[in-house]
Amino acid sequence: MLISLHSTLRSRGAALVAALLLAACGGGGEINGTSSRSGTLNVSLTDAPACGFDAVNVTVQRVRVHPSETAEDTASGWIDIRLNPARKINLLNLRNGVRDTLGQTSIPEGRYNQIRLVLQSGSVLANSVVPSGGRETALDTPSALQSGIKLIHNFTVLAGQTVDLVLDFDACRSIVTANAGRYLLKPVVRALTTANGATISGSVPTALTVAGATLSLQTLDSNGRPVVVTATTPDAGSGTFQFAPVPAGGNYTLVAAAPGYSTVVVRNVPTSAGGTTAVGTLQQPPVSVMSQISGRIFPVGNDAAARAIQFLTGGPAIEVAYANAQFSTGQYALSVPINPPLVTTYTASGLPLFVGDTLVAGLYTLQASTPTQNAEVDISVGTQDVIQDFTF
Repeated sequence: MLISLHSTLRSRGAALVAALLLAACGGGGEINGTSSRSGTLNVSLTDAPACGFDAVNVTVQRVRVHPSETAEDTASGWIDIRLNPARKINLLNLRNGVRDTLGQTSIPEGRYNQIRLVLQSGSVLANSVVPSGGRETALDTPSALQSGIKLIHNFTVLAGQTVDLVLDFDACRSIVTANAGRYLLKPVVRALTTANGATISGSVPTALTVAGATLSLQTLDSNGRPVVVTATTPDAGSGTFQFAPVPAGGNYTLVAAAPGYSTVVVRNVPTSAGGTTAVGTLQQPPVSVMSQISGRIFPVGNDAAARAIQFLTGGPAIEVAYANAQFSTGQYALSVPINPPLVTTYTASGLPLFVGDTLVAGLYTLQASTPTQNAEVDISVGTQDVIQDFTF
């Protein structure tokens, strides 16, 4: 090692040789591309809401980070944060901006590109779910996850500084129902460093809170289709909600969906790094008849899912409902309002009047995966039940 060599050389000439060697390696105290100066990595866990569960439990053993996004789990260069003992965490306690700190470690300064969230296996209820009104049931984790849930996320550690890394575990999209009362884990997790993060806050009327509203921040992919960045539920007592952290620098569409009510939409919600955008209180939407859209996706599998998309007049497209398909049958079910969505555009001085987008009332694009297939559904004439199968 160059540091050892430098510490043993006593003459001026030898010191000069060592300096030249250091310069050849890039300088700045780097050894094989890894800095000898260190910062601190702090890792925490948060969650989006879960659909139809009273608890979603995961037992975390450790978090691993690596400079290379292609490094295998047996490669050298991994830096671990170990939880000793492993900790069982109910993800549903981490909604609305609440975080659970997993630990921290000293880490050489530099750029890191891969994260592994390693869950405990072997114990029947180490990872589990509690269906609403039911009892705790094991959550099966695929053998491919034994080396950890792999996340590609770029972040830089500077000497003497602390990096706060947040892992957002979307429990709703991560649970697949199988046959005979079994549940499978299909992990949907995103990573974000808080230095690049923003906060969006607000509140919803009591009626939406009681109805079980879900709020999501959405953006668009390259094809103009909605992407849910994160989701949460309002506080049961106050109706307040908070998204934190979210990637800063862009605008988001805020979507509130509650059973029995029209969808509420706020367009162009801005963000800034380290800042908080307060959207105020959303308008209470009118009661709406809900349409049940169901069917099967063939072939069946762990990745089969369906969602209902609505293209607002003047844009953007929004996701109104999502469901993983049942593992063994491919069956899915979505519930969407027939009434038009209430839409407004964010302003810093307060939310303008919400207006019903009557041109898109009851018009949905169903999108099934794997990989992607679409079907148009029109329930505007009052049809309440739709059957739509997909075959790939």
